[in-house]
Amino acid sequence: MKGDGIAPLGVPLWDQPFDGEHAPGLFLRLAEINGYPSTDDVARETRLTLQGLRLGRGVRRLAAIVCSDEGRLTRDGFAFARGDGVLVRGERIGRRRDLHRKLRRVCPACVTASRHQRFWFDLAFIETCPEHGCRLVGRCPCPAGRDLSWRDGRVGGCRACEDGDVAAQLPEPAEPAALAVDSYFLGRLGVVPRKPDSVLDPLGMADAIDVLERVGALSLGGYRSRWP
Repeated sequence: MKGDGIAPLGVPLWDQPFDGEHAPGLFLRLAEINGYPSTDDVARETRLTLQGLRLGRGVRRLAAIVCSDEGRLTRDGFAFARGDGVLVRGERIGRRRDLHRKLRRVCPACVTASRHQRFWFDLAFIETCPEHGCRLVGRCPCPAGRDLSWRDGRVGGCRACEDGDVAAQLPEPAEPAALAVDSYFLGRLGVVPRKPDSVLDPLGMADAIDVLERVGALSLGGYRSRWP
């Protein structure tokens, strides 16, 4: 155990999940508040695996360890349904297409406001933060310039450095069209105020994503018999 403010006698520091933080996000933050270089150290402390938590396994045990209500920890998590389906806040999306499995991304402004990983950073169809008008970041600003990963020991940096922090860099402004699309989807998930849409609202989330992807493909290259 290392770092300032660490509990004595090697007892790990626990904490409650923040708003929008799922079980893997809490796992990552536990590494940071305990001064661990990687989430691997939290895995040894808890006898849980990050991969298992990302698939919804072991969440009850993690909730018991941090003395949290299990529902509070699963509210913003991904519930894996039969086949390729995933439920998130009552909306169904696709596991392979719509979730990042290895890449970890953050909004620099969100992390500055509250240092925790939001569940929606994992959604592959979200590229921006409508609240702060900027693009999500998936690379550490340290000299090594490594991609952020789930084995890091800090929310805002990679495990190859000690002082790289995405919260310290200037957020990159996002294109208005991308912000509008992401704002619609995050509105359906209750992350930002919802803006109704008469065409997309009757569709399930996965179908709405498919429609907007195809509209984007049309605007870029016209109609094709096989979608890129």
